[in-house]
Amino acid sequence: MSDAFGGRVSRNTLMRLITLLPDPPSATPSMVGMDEYAQRKGRIYGTVLVDVKTRRLEDLLQNREAAPPCALAGRTARE
Repeated sequence: MSDAFGGRVSRNTLMRLITLLPDPPSATPSMVGMDEYAQRKGRIYGTVLVDVKTRRLEDLLQNREAAPPCALAGRTARE
């Protein structure tokens, strides 16, 4: 990338420019895996949703109830 700028560019500048790039488009996952994680063991739990085929993180939910993942699945099926 420093060749594109015609000189030396710091690592921080490159990271700042990379974070400004838009996220790549993602397809609706056909298989979703769900697991829980502990933010504070015994007190605060959340749910992680992962695309099983691509192994990409889809979402982090702040609770472990069944309703939010089901609502998410219904929302993505209609889009």
